[in-house]
Formats: sequence, C-alpha cells, structure tokens
Amino acid sequence: MNKTINFYKLFHYYIEGLKPSSKKALVRCIFHSDSRPSLSINTENGLYNCFSCGAKGNHWTFLKFVEPESNIRNLMEKYYE
Repeated sequence: MNKTINFYKLFHYYIEGLKPSSKKALVRCIFHSDSRPSLSINTENGLYNCFSCGAKGNHWTFLKFVEPESNIRNLMEKYYE
C-alpha cells in the first residue's frame, strides 16, 4: 500500500491561518514581509505560489526554505498517511 503525504498537515505546521477544510487557501506569505494574504496554498497537490514575491514550488521546495536540509527526510515521516 502506497502512503500519501498529508499536505495540509505539512503546510499548517508552518503557516498560520490555514484551515483544515481548505483545499486551496490564500494566506500571508512566509517568504517576505506580507501585510495581506498573497500566498496561494493547494493542500491537495502540495503546491504553493505567492502572487506578490513570486515564490513558488512544491512541498519539497517549501521544506528546503523552512528547514535545514538534514531535517527534511525525518520530517517527511510525520506527514505520511
């Protein structure tokens, strides 16, 4: 049986204001000083895109920004279901 990643759990750990029912959400960007929500998060496919600063990528690029590389593999175990 293949495990899947719970993208909501992953993003919610780092981003304030992400609601559990959100499949797509617009929140304040963590990549720059953001006074209004500009970061689009898709918790179904693990993609993100900031309409203000241009930061975009998937869950791996996100984790590389918020965590030291040595922690990423260990952290991923928390988000598998």
